[in-house]
Amino acid sequence: MDLRFLARLARFDAQALVRIRPAGPNQIALWGTLPWGVLVTRTTQGFISADRTFAVAELLAGAEHPRVRDSEWRWALPSAAAESVEVLPAQVVRDIARAAAETLRQASTDGVGGQAVGSRRLRDALLDHVAVTVTVDAADWSGRPIEVPQRLVQAVTRMGMLDDEDVDPATRDVTVTADGVDVLVSGPWIGLSAAGGIAWYRPSAPTLRPL
Repeated sequence: MDLRFLARLARFDAQALVRIRPAGPNQIALWGTLPWGVLVTRTTQGFISADRTFAVAELLAGAEHPRVRDSEWRWALPSAAAESVEVLPAQVVRDIARAAAETLRQASTDGVGGQAVGSRRLRDALLDHVAVTVTVDAADWSGRPIEVPQRLVQAVTRMGMLDDEDVDPATRDVTVTADGVDVLVSGPWIGLSAAGGIAWYRPSAPTLRPL
């Protein structure tokens, strides 16, 4: 069990759930949700006989028999048949996240256009901002531009997915180039895949609450 992944989920939501699925011989896939409407997943070593959902807090507390909470999981999952359509340098993704944080800080302090703006409104606007646009001929997209929102950038950076250097390449869901972040599509889902996991967002899905 990857306690770092669980601890990061709990940092953003003390009531977070984690869905654990079999992912091959001696491997499991951990799935969680972030408060800004993004799914995050990581494949790691472990064993579970069936798809199960638990409270993150119970697992972190070392509960011997945590309560199964399958009925509380509300999210659909993207198909495993994901297609990589672009590779971004990891440093570019870090720079985008850093610039967004600075923009939020300045807007919170100085306002926008000389007018004060509420922090929640600022965060909503920031999360919806398109950080990267990729135009490809991927299936289900018909040449439409793929817009990667800031909420995905925030997910991979704040979940530490860019900085996990000890990840066994054999456990990655999608092959990721060294120091690269893949832009993925899977049906209506858009993803960012880094060495430490994948963040997924479905543009038509409702978000939960602001960052």
